Amino acid sequence: MRKHYPDTKDGFEHYLRAHGEFGIDVWHYAAHPLNPCFSPICEPWRDDITVDFKHSQSGGENRWERTIATPAGELHDIKRSLILKEGSGSGPEIVEPLVKDLARDLPKMA
Repeated sequence: MRKHYPDTKDGFEHYLRAHGEFGIDVWHYAAHPLNPCFSPICEPWRDDITVDFKHSQSGGENRWERTIATPAGELHDIKRSLILKEGSGSGPEIVEPLVKDLARDLPKMA
């Protein structure tokens, strides 16, 4: 990304620009992310945020559906993974991303 955007030093800005230019999904690791919840099953750390979490198993796969209600609106995502054998499976696959429209959904994560 740095070769494509030499005028910026911030890695996250590279991702945001690439999203706007090419429509790619943003995947960014941060040392201390300030998210309303850190995993699909943990409790939110703010009183004005609720998380509705559903898990199901069917057809040899796990499916997780999550809706995060924030003061600015709802975010929703779905992930799934194949069950390879009892107690193990493939890595989660994003079926529906949490952030679908960066301009609309990013303020909901504030």
